[in-house]
Amino acid sequence: MNYLTRFTLLCLAPALLVFGGFAEATAQTTTNNMKFDSLQAVKEIADENKTFTDALSKSDSVAVSNVYTEDAKILNNGSPSTLGRAEVMHFYGGISIITLNE
Repeated sequence: MNYLTRFTLLCLAPALLVFGGFAEATAQTTTNNMKFDSLQAVKEIADENKTFTDALSKSDSVAVSNVYTEDAKILNNGSPSTLGRAEVMHFYGGISIITLNE
C-alpha cells in the first residue's frame, strides 16, 4: 500500500465510523435535559406529510389548513403572502375549486 492510499484510509476511517454509527443509532441528542429523537421526528414529519397529501387529494381545505400552525405563512410568488390558518384554508379552497373545474 502506498503512502497516499494509507493516508486516505486513515483520514476516511474515523469519518466512516462516525457516520456509520450515527445512521445505526437511534440518533438521540441531549440538550438542557431535553432529548431529541431525530428518527421519531422523521416519522412525525412523514405522518404529517401523508395527512397533508391525503387532504389535498380529497380537496379538503379544512384538513389541509389544520396541518399548518395558527401563525402560518405561505409565500406566494407574485402575489401577497397567505397569513394564518384561516387564510391558508381559503387559499387551498381556491386551489380545490380550480382543480375541480379543470
